Amino acid sequence: MKYGNLIFEKNEFLMTRKFLKGNPLLEDYAHQYVLETLEKNLDNAIVMDKGQVPSDVIGLYSMVTIVDYSGQRRSFRLVPPNEIDAKEDHISVISGLGASLIGFSKGDRISHGLPGNQRSLLIENVVQGPGRMRLSISDADLRNMVVDPRKNKEPKIDMI
Repeated sequence: MKYGNLIFEKNEFLMTRKFLKGNPLLEDYAHQYVLETLEKNLDNAIVMDKGQVPSDVIGLYSMVTIVDYSGQRRSFRLVPPNEIDAKEDHISVISGLGASLIGFSKGDRISHGLPGNQRSLLIENVVQGPGRMRLSISDADLRNMVVDPRKNKEPKIDMI
């Protein structure tokens, strides 16, 4: 991982948490595994104000190109769950692939698939899209919103 941890713009971090919490019905083991991994990664994410996130980090509305071990390329845009459109190559941030990619950056390698049957994918390119979400929220409000009531503790996130 190029930056040590996943990197999120503050508002996209909140939206990703919201999408995870709004998805109580997990489709299958593979999808459940990916979403649980994303949730754990969010607990250790580096959260930045807009304008500070490096341009090569995958966020909502990023156009991403990945390459597998055989050299096969695939490009798509990462979008909120309500904006999925297969014809436009828009995939959800909480799909198996989307959840595996968000917060990573160009040049990173990820493993995608079930444990024991994972493929290595290289993130070849990231282009930020024009539709990136923008909300205004204070650092104090952010911390209040990400406290996990089940654990009754604040996750370990770095605010930059």
